[in-house]
Amino acid sequence: MSRSDPGAAAPGAEVDAGSVASVVVVGAGAMGRLFAARLSEVGTRVTLVDVDADLLRALSERGVRLEDDAGVREVPVPACRADDLTGAADLYIVFTKGMHTRAAVAAIARFAGTGARVLTLQNGLGNPELLAEVFPADRIVAGVAALPADAWGATGVRSRGRGHLELGAFVPAGAAAVGPVAAVLASAGFDARVSPDIATAVWEKVAFNTALNVLAALTGAANAAMDTPPGRRVIARVLEEVVAVAHALGVAVDADRIRAATEHALTAHGEHRASMLQDVTAGRPAEIESIPGAVIERARAAGVPVPALEALTDALRVAVTVRR
Repeated sequence: MSRSDPGAAAPGAEVDAGSVASVVVVGAGAMGRLFAARLSEVGTRVTLVDVDADLLRALSERGVRLEDDAGVREVPVPACRADDLTGAADLYIVFTKGMHTRAAVAAIARFAGTGARVLTLQNGLGNPELLAEVFPADRIVAGVAALPADAWGATGVRSRGRGHLELGAFVPAGAAAVGPVAAVLASAGFDARVSPDIATAVWEKVAFNTALNVLAALTGAANAAMDTPPGRRVIARVLEEVVAVAHALGVAVDADRIRAATEHALTAHGEHRASMLQDVTAGRPAEIESIPGAVIERARAAGVPVPALEALTDALRVAVTVRR
């Protein structure tokens, strides 16, 4: 497999402090494919990184098969292992599952001194903190992606309807890093919004994901199948518990806004299968510990009872073990 040079700078050399012209997307799942393809379509130099040799081979031969509201097309995107990256990019976007974040960061650690920005749009809690163990905190951009993406076939991704991104600095000193990241994503057609309080946005996404993903993974249900009185009762109970944890930690999440987001997911994206359900169905490790497990850990530390979430999460842990 050929080595990939996403930018002009060698490891350890400074990259351009201004606009983002080159991007490495770490993780070639559904979201990674979506972002890599759309950025590549508008002329950004993109390299897609993964550890799956068969997937990398397929991507190198066929590109990403992108299906969205603009139609279906094959988008050529260079793909390689992280070890084969030879030049530093302006931006690294981490899309691995939460349990793989530490390994992903280690794989690109040699670019930490280049001035590159690093964006995490991953689900769950604790990902920016893991990035900050290697990359300067003021070069880290945290965010959430509120848009659907379903992997299909060997190299495909399907994303219907409009969603949005919220981006913010991991630390106040990193505010200047956010604008160029938002700009390059907006150029690729994403509704990228800069948030002054990204911690709230992250926790609201965690509440949304916890309520929908755990139930979906347990039942095998797409969103529409959870749109029933018992399904809604479970979702509402879990949301109440996660909101209580966030409030106890001083994060001012808006319960009504989270409920509106879940309502939209159930009614407008009925065919969507939650990412945790996709992973469990495919026999892949699911983000149990980085999404509901992380909430439970913080709830115990804060002394907030979350009995419904604990019971559902334990049931999911059992179900995943049995399915293996």
